[in-house]
Amino acid sequence: MTVLIHDLSDDDFSSLFPQIKENVLVISDHHDIKKCSECFYCWTKTPGKCRLEDNFNDYGDSLSKCKEIIVISRCKTGDFSPFTKNVLKRSACFVHTNINMENISAKENPVTRDLTLSAHFYGKIPDKSKELLYHNAREQGLSLKANAVFVHFARKSSDIYLDI
Repeated sequence: MTVLIHDLSDDDFSSLFPQIKENVLVISDHHDIKKCSECFYCWTKTPGKCRLEDNFNDYGDSLSKCKEIIVISRCKTGDFSPFTKNVLKRSACFVHTNINMENISAKENPVTRDLTLSAHFYGKIPDKSKELLYHNAREQGLSLKANAVFVHFARKSSDIYLDI
C-alpha cells in the first residue's frame, strides 16, 4: 500500500492525478486532523493510538503497514507545509509502538521497516531552503523508520510527476 499526503488544491490534485490506483490512501488538507500536542501518550499509555479524537486515528493500521509514503508539500521556510508536517508527526505513533520508558527518558527498541519516504516540494525554493528540506525530510524518514528517503523539487505543483 502507498500513502499519499498532500496539501494541493482540489483542482491541482485532480489535474495531477486524474485516476488513483486502488492501493493508494490519499490524505489531504480536507481531512479533520488535529494538531499533534507532542504529549507522547501514543507511546506511553496506549502504544499506536493517539489520544486526540479525530478521523486520523482511523489511518493507523494503513500507515503502520504501508510500503511507501509520498508527501507533496509546498515549501514553507525550509520545511514541510503545516498540514503535511502535522500528518507526519501524527504518523510517528503508528510506527513507534515499541517504546520502553525508563527513568523518564524514552529508549527505543530497534524496528526494521521496509518503507520508502518520498518528499516532493514545490514553490520558489532558494538553495539554502533546499538544504533544510533535505535535512527535514531525512529526519522525518528516521522518525518513520524509513529505509530510504528521496527528496524532489519542482517550481510548480503542476511540474510534479508521479505514477500512482
